[in-house]
Amino acid sequence: MIQFTDISLNFGQRSLYKGLNWQIQDGSRVALVGNNGTGKTTLFRVLLGEIEPDSGSVNIPRRMNISHLAQDLSEKLAPDVSLEELFNVNNGHEIAARTGKVLKGLGFLTNTHISEVLQRKVSEFSGGWKMRLQLAQILLSLGNSEQDILLLDEPTNHLDTESMEWLEDWLNSFQGTIVVIAHDRRFLDKLCPVTAELSSCRITLWKGNYSFYLEESRKKREILAAQKKQQELEIEKTRLFIDRFRYKATKAAQVQSRIKALEKIELIELEESPPEASFRFPEARESGYEVARVEDVSKIYPPLTVFSDVSFSIIRGQKIALVGANGSGKSTLSRLISGIEQPASGRITLGHNVQCSYYLQESVQNLDYSKTIFEEISETGKIDASRKRDLLGAFLFHGDDIYKRIGVLSGGEKSRLALLKVLLQDSNFLILDEPTNHLDASTRQIFEKALLQYAGTVLLVSHDRHFLDSLADRVLEIRDGQIWDYPGNYSYFIYKRGLQLNGTSEELKVELTKTEIKQRKREQNTRINAALRDKILAKRELKDIESKINALEDEISKCDELLCSPEILSDSSKIRELMLKRNNDNNELESLYSKWEQSMEQNNPG
Repeated sequence: MIQFTDISLNFGQRSLYKGLNWQIQDGSRVALVGNNGTGKTTLFRVLLGEIEPDSGSVNIPRRMNISHLAQDLSEKLAPDVSLEELFNVNNGHEIAARTGKVLKGLGFLTNTHISEVLQRKVSEFSGGWKMRLQLAQILLSLGNSEQDILLLDEPTNHLDTESMEWLEDWLNSFQGTIVVIAHDRRFLDKLCPVTAELSSCRITLWKGNYSFYLEESRKKREILAAQKKQQELEIEKTRLFIDRFRYKATKAAQVQSRIKALEKIELIELEESPPEASFRFPEARESGYEVARVEDVSKIYPPLTVFSDVSFSIIRGQKIALVGANGSGKSTLSRLISGIEQPASGRITLGHNVQCSYYLQESVQNLDYSKTIFEEISETGKIDASRKRDLLGAFLFHGDDIYKRIGVLSGGEKSRLALLKVLLQDSNFLILDEPTNHLDASTRQIFEKALLQYAGTVLLVSHDRHFLDSLADRVLEIRDGQIWDYPGNYSYFIYKRGLQLNGTSEELKVELTKTEIKQRKREQNTRINAALRDKILAKRELKDIESKINALEDEISKCDELLCSPEILSDSSKIRELMLKRNNDNNELESLYSKWEQSMEQNNPG
């Protein structure tokens, strides 16, 4: 068992941990979660002895063997080493067999024999594939007992969905202890039955997976907020009693009793949540019914044929997930449809009135590195400067960070900025290639909500399965150089693909039939009608709020006039009655002002 005892750690004026206590039981699987900047990765470094806490201790039994996958470990791999040397494949048949199994699971053996892969040097692989090599090295170095501890920091960032599913199966068969930091909700749900939340400088354990934690922590916050509100009302009531009867001898004992009671109250404290940001896409004109048509398209990077004779149509309003193994051609097809590259043969046609915006892996190259973050965003979109600051905060650019030059930003920061810039553009067709890779959980939620409300068409490449499941209503899989069409969400795709690969389902490599087109058109019309109904209701609500505001403002004006009347000023009971009414009216008016602002934003997005 690993034991953290009274751990405290400060960086300058900022406290990361205050009296943090945490026991990690042998053989447990724990998701370590918390907002960005709360110190999750730092806590791993404290456990590994890389950072010494200001006070407290970490106890790790000597028999424990700790392996750690960090976000930046790929740069520590020796570039001139071959994979054969990296994995010590020549040290026995069993090692060679295990290595082959792991490399296959992590996607290295797609259309390639293991002997060819083992001869390649580390330097021949890109950053994402180097992270896979580091993960493979760690998995192969582990034993399989409760004495082994595996610390994983964002292990899914560079994995495709097939590799993630293989990793989940491998980790679920592992007998040791696992502590994982990840943004992939489905990965955490399937792997970790315990969630450790790092917030307010301490660890809180939740006996459930990540989805359980999200729901229960939400309920807990709501209960605490209600209790805090009730406590504040009781305190205010007690203080009013004390102020009113402080100098009355007949009430002296009761006043003193209430003063002592106030002193003993333990105030309920709520963790300060970051200000909530919302985002709505700028409204754009409606596109034609057929947004894009792909006809007999092939793409070749000699000698490799990525795909050949691919044909399909994209219909207005569809949210399409483009999936497939790494190297299958998802990003290539995205670039072809966006017009960045041209097909070797065939034709791609965009429909009538289509305004296409795209976020691709090379989008950071479109940023002006000489400008500040705020200067770059200021030239994009029609919303005001205040809203842009809020959105920059939602995308993790806070305070004076917005005045940094783009040239000094990290790769992840540049990617977030490039994504936000794309989202602010007028468009009715979005092509997004791994847009969530550098977003934290709260920003992903904002982004997901905005995409669900987006009236246009979306073509999305992502390895975030929860994100795909929530958003997609159609899945296009690239497999064996062809397109396979699944009219449903990601879970439906997994189910149907499983049946197909097991030989128990008809082929799904199909063109849209007339019946399907009519059905999808009906579904699209239903969505459009629902959006129109929502807009009409929102306008009615705004009108109702404005009427209530006018009535309350009149009531408050009448109270003010009466409070200036000599007749009223001579009657203390009427003064109290009017002041109480005015105070209640004013509180209700403030609430209506807030609702009016929200309703105005809904009626006038962007």
